[in-house]
Amino acid sequence: MIDKELFSELVKQNQVLIDKIVLAINESIKANNFDADTPGWKTHSPWENKVLPNLSKTQVNLESANDKLLKGNDEDAGRMSGVVGGIGKDIDDFDMGWMDDISKTDIDSQLDIVVGLADTISRSR
Repeated sequence: MIDKELFSELVKQNQVLIDKIVLAINESIKANNFDADTPGWKTHSPWENKVLPNLSKTQVNLESANDKLLKGNDEDAGRMSGVVGGIGKDIDDFDMGWMDDISKTDIDSQLDIVVGLADTISRSR
């Protein structure tokens, strides 16, 4: 059986990751450091249009899996831990050049926390 507290922490920390990315996007929009020649993939747009929706969908699935886990069914929690464990590789494909250094560090650190929790859960099964 998956540790309920550890999985609940994963759900919480994944939401923190989402919040940190939203903050970085909002800071980028506020700073407005882009000009007409900046390619779209070098801006926050892919993060706003792809990364956030995917993480938000994952968050909904994590919350659902957490509800089932609290009722004794750990099947979805195990599957979702595997999914979340792979997000680090997925996010590496997206340019972070548009972020300020503080945002990059915050997001990288939070991503490490989320992936670490997911990996710990996956290995404990």
